[in-house]
Amino acid sequence: MKINKWTRDIIIALLILSAIMLSSVYLLKKTQVVKPVDTDVVRVEGIYGKASYYDYCLKDGWCSYGSLVAASRDFARYSTVKVTNIHNGKSVNVKITDFGPMDCKDRILNGYDTVDKCKERVIDLSSHAFSQLELLQYGLQDVVVELVEGPKK
Repeated sequence: MKINKWTRDIIIALLILSAIMLSSVYLLKKTQVVKPVDTDVVRVEGIYGKASYYDYCLKDGWCSYGSLVAASRDFARYSTVKVTNIHNGKSVNVKITDFGPMDCKDRILNGYDTVDKCKERVIDLSSHAFSQLELLQYGLQDVVVELVEGPKK
């Protein structure tokens, strides 16, 4: 099959553009947080990924509604972490009170999520904490999570 020069040039341009986009996404996830409000780039050491939200109640009647709490697989319970929305720069300090995000098998089986989306989730925030970063209707948000203080009951 013979490809004309114009088609070949389009294919090359698309390949170059996709390589640039992939490398910039990798750099954003691994090394930096970009604040769109200004042109400064803030370098932060932390865990990058997606934040989701959920609420729960314990048997003693305490509920996470209105509390700045979260669930994490990466930080010990009763640690305090700072969660920063990498798109708008808003942040919130939360106390880790639970283990999660879970593997979300039920969400995958029901067609809400894929395995890759579930692996990207690094923290589950209470709805109150999530609302400090973004509107609840977004459901998931790109964040960086940094340790502020070790475990304290």
